Amino acid sequence: SRSGLILGAHILGPAAGELIHEYVLAMKNGVKVSDISRTIHIYPTLSMGLKRAADEYYIKRLFSCAAARLARRVIKLGL
Repeated sequence: SRSGLILGAHILGPAAGELIHEYVLAMKNGVKVSDISRTIHIYPTLSMGLKRAADEYYIKRLFSCAAARLARRVIKLGL
């Protein structure tokens, strides 16, 4: 959603049942995608895929047209 809240999740693969819990917990507690993106996974093997999915969403949102224009202005001004 525009607010960054997770509305649903699908995971396919051999360890899907082990990985879906992070998204279920996030949805239940109103955790945003950006929060998952900033989370350090202690033993990042399969769970790193969850973080990367959150990163991908967050990066697309961060570099939307309006954010990209603002970044260009800041760089141009040398701030």
